[in-house]
Amino acid sequence: MTDRTETELYYDLQQFTGTEQYYSVGDILLTDGTHYFFSKISESDKTVILLLMAHYIPQISNDEDLAQMHFWHFEYKELGLKITCSLDNDVPPILTRVLELKSFPISDVLLYGFIEEGRLLLILPGEY
Repeated sequence: MTDRTETELYYDLQQFTGTEQYYSVGDILLTDGTHYFFSKISESDKTVILLLMAHYIPQISNDEDLAQMHFWHFEYKELGLKITCSLDNDVPPILTRVLELKSFPISDVLLYGFIEEGRLLLILPGEY
């Protein structure tokens, strides 16, 4: 598999408009699009990111608004990967973490999150 440029990866992610299959990763469900996105991240970094997200499932589940829909924003800069989770863009995030990663395949990406039967479902905006 060849590495995709960031521009190519942005384009690839925009092509996902639904899902045919769900992928289970512990307490997290991925769609075709989010599975593809996470496949572009190193195994060790992907594990750290998904464990961090899974850690917040109980907190998100206990908030009816967050459980219905929330947003995970990934922003990569030279200092690392900033991950925020929020109800909406105009409210303070419920979580902000910076992970020291040496690389990340894309500088900015947004995922939608939903709690489904106690599990975190992650989808790309185009899959909504």
